[in-house]
Amino acid sequence: FNGNELPENSSFARKVNEFAALLMQGEKIPLEITTENNIPTAAGAASSASGFAALTLALNGFLGYELDSRALSLLAGIGSRSASRSIFRGFVYNHRGQRRDGLDAFSERLPYEWPEMRLGLITVSTEKKCMGSGKGMEHTEATSLLYGLWSLFLRL
Repeated sequence: FNGNELPENSSFARKVNEFAALLMQGEKIPLEITTENNIPTAAGAASSASGFAALTLALNGFLGYELDSRALSLLAGIGSRSASRSIFRGFVYNHRGQRRDGLDAFSERLPYEWPEMRLGLITVSTEKKCMGSGKGMEHTEATSLLYGLWSLFLRL
């Protein structure tokens, strides 16, 4: 990870290895997974989303699965909930799904283009955030007065 070999028992290495094993369905193919990130890791800038989306696409190609975009989105979401939308370029719609664990949530690319749009990222802190994104979203849903309005807007 970013030029450093991680111990196999580190939380990140375990999560990546478990995810790769899931996609490999018991195949015993030796893999070396190398990843580099140019945005702060675990600081809330979707670094795990982009990483698990990339790993999903790489393993799909390496293993010759030729999965469709919905299946890729579902699988990427197992690694990181946000990764389901990171499979695609451009605008996406995230289907929340019905399961509380989110395993049926997936995204699909929307047909809209906006080539003039630009996004910027300002790094406020590179420190690891104190709460994971999933827990943060649960906290927002439970405590924000505006969350209900936001979710209503998304259903329109």
